[in-house]
Amino acid sequence: MTVKKRRAKHLSRFKAWRERYHLKPVISVLLYLIIPLVSIYLIIHQYPDLGKARFFRMVYWIVPFGLALFAVTLIQEKHAKGTRSRLGLDALFVALAMGWLFGFLGGKTVVENTYDSWKFAVDVGPVVGIALTGTAMNFVHDILEYLAHRDATSAGGSPQWWRAQAFLRRLTKGPKKDDGKVIIRTE
Repeated sequence: MTVKKRRAKHLSRFKAWRERYHLKPVISVLLYLIIPLVSIYLIIHQYPDLGKARFFRMVYWIVPFGLALFAVTLIQEKHAKGTRSRLGLDALFVALAMGWLFGFLGGKTVVENTYDSWKFAVDVGPVVGIALTGTAMNFVHDILEYLAHRDATSAGGSPQWWRAQAFLRRLTKGPKKDDGKVIIRTE
């Protein structure tokens, strides 16, 4: 077997795997659930003097938002790019991501904590503003993706619907006459 054939076989397997299993839901579970929960667990057990109430409040926000983000990404992968339903799910994803970020901070932008007898407070408002701006830019990307792909899925329908409508239009136009000869349109 030549190198080209092996490479083509490998690529076809990868494409089949990628069509079956989507990467975005896996990434959303890792980023919004597993990594933050493991980090909080390690922080609580590494530094037992820190106030645990704040971390439990974070978990109270992280788990529902993380599960909702995972569910939205699973549903989102079923819809074709350029459809209104996909754009709506993208908007929901961005709103949930902003809520998750707010919940990750414990519901406020000033982080207050005590360690032994020391009290400290850090205002993370500007950092949160930058993160929220980045999340909003994700929605701008989703709008541009919708605009780029909507021609293929005109009127909010799926690509299969659009192709079927074009095929029906071709069939109903009938034969085209030219110089007395009948030419069947195949375009």
